[in-house]
Amino acid sequence: MPVERPLLCSRPDLITVVEAAYAEAKDDTAWAARLIDAIRPVFPHAVGAGIHLFEHAPNRAVTGIRYLAAEGSSQLNRSISPGTVRRIGHEAVIQYYFPRRLVTTHLEIDRVVDAKSRDVVREFRKSVGIVDALGMVGHAEAGLGFVFHFGFEERVTLARHVRERLSLVALHVESALRLRYRPESALAILSPDGVVHHLTPESASPEVLRRQVAQIEASRKGRARREPESLATWEALLDGRVSLVERTIAGKRYYLLLENAPARRGMRKLSKREVGVVRMAARGLPSKLVSYGLGLSPQAVSLSLSSAAGKLGLSSRTELVRLASTFAADPTAEFDLTTLTDVERATLALVRQGLSNREIAEARGRSTNTVANQIATILRKTKADSRRALIAARL
Repeated sequence: MPVERPLLCSRPDLITVVEAAYAEAKDDTAWAARLIDAIRPVFPHAVGAGIHLFEHAPNRAVTGIRYLAAEGSSQLNRSISPGTVRRIGHEAVIQYYFPRRLVTTHLEIDRVVDAKSRDVVREFRKSVGIVDALGMVGHAEAGLGFVFHFGFEERVTLARHVRERLSLVALHVESALRLRYRPESALAILSPDGVVHHLTPESASPEVLRRQVAQIEASRKGRARREPESLATWEALLDGRVSLVERTIAGKRYYLLLENAPARRGMRKLSKREVGVVRMAARGLPSKLVSYGLGLSPQAVSLSLSSAAGKLGLSSRTELVRLASTFAADPTAEFDLTTLTDVERATLALVRQGLSNREIAEARGRSTNTVANQIATILRKTKADSRRALIAARL
């Protein structure tokens, strides 16, 4: 039985990808080429990579495709013609170009399309010498989307934490494209040291923006660049309307508060109930206390967390709690980690990535009982109330 190879390289530097997305470029082709150069090392087994834009009508019919850049097999990255799109069929095209998740694979989508369309796509993959393709899909403007795609000679398996990290990258690419096409959508401009150069009445408070810029700057230093949490600190503010992104202007770095695309705001916008649940969960409170505090049933708390995660483009409540803790007005106090052993620290790092006990056991070559005992010891030593508290804390 063949051994499944990891999709990503060890400790991928996704911050470099985000920096490339927000960097200035003379045109879309130069921008896309730099972005591919930045992300290519992340996928060591991909046989090709490419970026293309697609235009679509209100009924989501794809009306045009424009290739920006490709690496690897030119055939792989330039064979998706309008004729191929027509052969796939409108309903199936919607599944491939408007997927339920920001990051997905061909074989995942194959399961939900009709047999005829599936055969057309399978024939296309065979003709370009791949078994599966991974796509990061977003929509920067009404009627304009992008696909960042990678071809593989084997089936792609997306682990939960990998999909979450790549989803954040996809959101950044989406915001970067929107900034390229709509620079006037910036509501505020700050220097990396927190100095405010421009602020509109519609933007967030200067104090919130300064704090967020400081967190982003810290995430870019040294080893922090390769930590999963570094992407979360760069994410959109939790009102669904704006994101904080970087742009170089006249050779100097700035952070811009950018309006999100209207089509994405509904996805990111949290309801009043969801905001309340997320705020309490971000402080590390277990579901029972969140339930008591808000007068909701435990099921309502669980559903609110799942719904909020989906709106923010995340696929797990664990990643949501870690992301939300970055913006919490009253963050959890730091835990004392000095009493943890190296083994316990390694286990804690995987817990904070959102891995289950079974996934941690597989990653570390231990039994699930051993992992459960290690986590119990970590909770006792840190005096944390719950696993969620460990995820939410700023360690």
